[in-house]
Amino acid sequence: MKLRKAFVMTFGIILALGIGMIANNHVQASASTKNITIKHSRHFVINKKNKHFLHSHDADASLSKNDRSAKKWIAWNESKDHYRAHNGIYYGKYQLGISLLHGDYSPDNQEACANKYVKSRYGTWSNAKRHWLRYNWY
Repeated sequence: MKLRKAFVMTFGIILALGIGMIANNHVQASASTKNITIKHSRHFVINKKNKHFLHSHDADASLSKNDRSAKKWIAWNESKDHYRAHNGIYYGKYQLGISLLHGDYSPDNQEACANKYVKSRYGTWSNAKRHWLRYNWY
């Protein structure tokens, strides 16, 4: 019964947030004891536990359209766009080695570390995608 109640409550919150995002494109999550992160497809990430907006698009403002597209493609193919995805020593949306994240697994840090890693290793996200397509990793 508790599990069903939790599921219904969580589903209701997610549904309400989705409707709110469509209606006014700026929604702050209602009170919740769970740490659930929901990503709006283009503009921001909402962290319900801390009740603040994480503007992931700010880090991408200087990227070209092709690099933004390549970055999204890599994120999807590495983690299906999930910040908490993990595979052995690799963690997060971009499946970076945990040593690159320096103990900070927040979405903002993942974005910053991924940009730094790609810039230092490949120069651009488009080059990183080319490497991924050839070797199935970046």
